[in-house]
Amino acid sequence: MSDSKTQTTPTGSQAAKNQPDNNHRTERIRQRMVVWALRLIVGAVFVVSGLAKTIDIWGFIYKIEDYLTVWQFTVPRSLVLMGAMLLSGAELVGGFMLLTGCYRRFSVRLLSLIMAGM
Repeated sequence: MSDSKTQTTPTGSQAAKNQPDNNHRTERIRQRMVVWALRLIVGAVFVVSGLAKTIDIWGFIYKIEDYLTVWQFTVPRSLVLMGAMLLSGAELVGGFMLLTGCYRRFSVRLLSLIMAGM
């Protein structure tokens, strides 16, 4: 009796099952890159928007007062000023948070609320 060991080579379908799924890994990398790029673009848009409103705060206040006049709301200018400063600051900070990736869930929710209110 011989003690020769026979080795079996896997067939094509068995070999495919044993290899890691490179397509899945590539798809995850591609998805992460798309999410990263979109996060940067949307964050930059909010930073620029918040910065423009912060630089020209009185123009933003006049625009808010125009909207309120159309809806026939009378709001004191001090409240409009406070709201304009808070909104522009929230856009600026939320955009920076999204841009840098810190507090991602919170920044997305904050910016979504701002967009829903506009």
